[in-house]
Amino acid sequence: MIKESQETDLRCYLADLERAGQLTRVSKEVDPRYEIAGVMLKAAQQGKPALLFENVKGHSFPVAANLCASQERLAMALGVSTEAARDVYRERVNRPLPAEVVRSGPCQEEVFSSVDLALLPIITAHELDAGPYITAGVVIVKDPRSGIYNASFQRILPLTKDRAEAAFTTRPSKEFSPSLKTGQPSTSVAQATLCVAIRNRAMILCPSQSLLGFIPLCS
Repeated sequence: MIKESQETDLRCYLADLERAGQLTRVSKEVDPRYEIAGVMLKAAQQGKPALLFENVKGHSFPVAANLCASQERLAMALGVSTEAARDVYRERVNRPLPAEVVRSGPCQEEVFSSVDLALLPIITAHELDAGPYITAGVVIVKDPRSGIYNASFQRILPLTKDRAEAAFTTRPSKEFSPSLKTGQPSTSVAQATLCVAIRNRAMILCPSQSLLGFIPLCS
């Protein structure tokens, strides 16, 4: 079990998984087009540890996968026992902590002047997919009218190097303005940000309730 104070970011969580024998490093070159997804599926079906692909074809970034593909790893991400994970998850979702506004953070340690999604090793999972998808991205959207924020897991389809699209198809949040919930045209622009490689605990506790409609994400 990972203690509450130990997991501070994704790197720490990967280190904790490795110490627990729950992480396999893959040094062989793998293709982000179909191959990574195929290995992920077989590993999950066979109850294998999480995966860290260190040599992704055409990219300098590694890919971490199957981080929550077992009850044990879900519990580890929450820092609790497997037996307590369900109750702890329910409690934390129902009693979220208030957001803390800060001037800077670790995510700003390296800032790029322009966006190039092609730098990311985004995988293509299925041959009938429209293209490669970011499948573990948390999208945070600010309602332009109420100022309320919404965070949700979404599949992100890159369109160009600096434009992508997310389809919001789950139950709408009542706090958001009707134009966003229904996808009807509006003169207001919703501000959105895409978060990837965030700490595992924050990722699995991200609310699943989101908006309806399509929101373009761009630089």
